[in-house]
Amino acid sequence: MEHFKELFQEIDVNNDGMISLSELKVGLKLSSLEEAEEVFAMIDDNDDRRISYDEFLAFMSDPSAEFFIHYTAPSQSEEIDPDE
Repeated sequence: MEHFKELFQEIDVNNDGMISLSELKVGLKLSSLEEAEEVFAMIDDNDDRRISYDEFLAFMSDPSAEFFIHYTAPSQSEEIDPDE
């Protein structure tokens, strides 16, 4: 879960404790506004047009968010060996 907190803080560029639509689009490198709006709607449970850490964590902890976890969490096999 620490990774999710770090990811949330990375995306929350203005450090207000909430993620806006534009922060989500840029932070997750989404290709279009439509894609960002779709993802945003999935995470913003209370429809206040901001994503709180609790909403973000609930979404990321849900098995349906597995595709997000795959792209945002480094896997053991992707770690770089410092000796290479």
